Amino acid sequence: MHSCQLELFSEWTVCDACGLPPITAGAAEIHNGSCSGESPPNNNEESTSSCSSPKKLSVCRNCKCAAYHNVACQKDHWTRGEHRRHCKELASAIQPLLQLVAWSEQTKCHRRDRSSAWWTKIQDQDRVESDRLWKTSVERWTNKEYLAAMEGFQASVDPFSRIWKDNDHTNEPLRNVPTDSSTALILARRLLFCAYCEADANDLEKSRSRLVQCISILLECNDNKHVSELLDDAWMELMLSYEEVPECRRLARHVTSMAISSNNSCCGWQHPLQRPGYMANIAINHNVSPSFLPRQQHPDWCHVLEENWEAIAQELSELERTKSRSWSAVGSGERGSGSDDHRVVSAGGNWKEYVLFGTGSMVESDNDAPITKHLLRNHVPSAVSLAEAGGGEVIFSRLAPGTHIEAHCGPTNLRWTAHLGLVVPDDESQGSCRIRVESEWYRWETGKILLFDDSYEHEIQNDTRQTRTVLLLRVWHPALSKEQQRADLNEARRRKEVAVEKRYRPPT
Repeated sequence: MHSCQLELFSEWTVCDACGLPPITAGAAEIHNGSCSGESPPNNNEESTSSCSSPKKLSVCRNCKCAAYHNVACQKDHWTRGEHRRHCKELASAIQPLLQLVAWSEQTKCHRRDRSSAWWTKIQDQDRVESDRLWKTSVERWTNKEYLAAMEGFQASVDPFSRIWKDNDHTNEPLRNVPTDSSTALILARRLLFCAYCEADANDLEKSRSRLVQCISILLECNDNKHVSELLDDAWMELMLSYEEVPECRRLARHVTSMAISSNNSCCGWQHPLQRPGYMANIAINHNVSPSFLPRQQHPDWCHVLEENWEAIAQELSELERTKSRSWSAVGSGERGSGSDDHRVVSAGGNWKEYVLFGTGSMVESDNDAPITKHLLRNHVPSAVSLAEAGGGEVIFSRLAPGTHIEAHCGPTNLRWTAHLGLVVPDDESQGSCRIRVESEWYRWETGKILLFDDSYEHEIQNDTRQTRTVLLLRVWHPALSKEQQRADLNEARRRKEVAVEKRYRPPT
């Protein structure tokens, strides 16, 4: 049984208004007068009770997705319209999470209370009718009467959802039924399946509500393999329901934080800013930054590529001149991996690629970029083998002016990502060209490599008037043996296939 109190994300590291980290108590008075504007309709609340220096950032009380130094910063952000556009939408989208947090607080406070769990309050006749509807709907689903079946599935679990909605999770003490109850697991499976169907129908509000109900049931069950697998599925689906909506991506941090606080091994996640779909169990050398590697810790192949950057840049220029039609929009399907990468490109943005290595690539010879391919095969075979296995790619990546790659996490921690700067904007007077990995921002340099773990949250901004182009390659995580590489990549694929199958097979 899980008894931890669920916690929202609180590790905000920069102010959303000015982009600066928390300030010391001594500088706070000076900074307090740096922003001005009309007051937003919501106040700040401290993200932590600590009063140590530097002073912790405060979060927007309305949506809990923006952090500020003080009210002046918040006013400035609101006046510029940057937060005003999304605050109301975020405040609505976070409601299922707040209900789940309130439920966890209430169950923890009343752990010894003898009253029943919320889902046991259903009337006997409603429970019988719910079971009948579910069984009938499974038969319809088997007969490919999908719409009718879906209506029946929803009608079957709706009485439970109404009980959840009507419960006052902040006041009413609840106590779970025996934790080995098969009834609880049956209901959890049904709620999860309905959540899948509703998400696929783009009814995310209802899907998220089903998911938090499912999670609340499972968190009160005895911890066994079946419960753990269901919990992983529910947490993952809830996280993805926010991750896949650009305006709501920040809420994915809250979901991951709650999952970690409920169970350290949940989905394998260890940090709210590292939430890939598949987390391999990798022994990390703690002398090395887990998200970004400084230059002094780069492997030898990085130096080889840096020494030959001019030859690589020359081949890039040749490809741009002679094979302009072979450049495709990222995520357009020219390669096997990264098929969803187009989702993170900002509206009006332009992110194109030329594929050197990657499954599904139309490039089959070495007539294009022969020097670059020779260097990669001889000095970075890890990148070539990973691309050929379908777990990564090697591309020239071109980011147009004014393009923002929104915050997201890569699909797995099995790999590292390298960017060799080839065309880097040199005039940042009108904006910046930079990449954030976890909570730190970095800038490219011509002829230099940035090496990081893309399973951590990262985003890219090119606010300049110039194009940025890099040689982008993925390499196997160096802590993995060749046996582990194959085994973990196969396991990641297997889990993805199973996850897809679960969405189309209702529990019987």
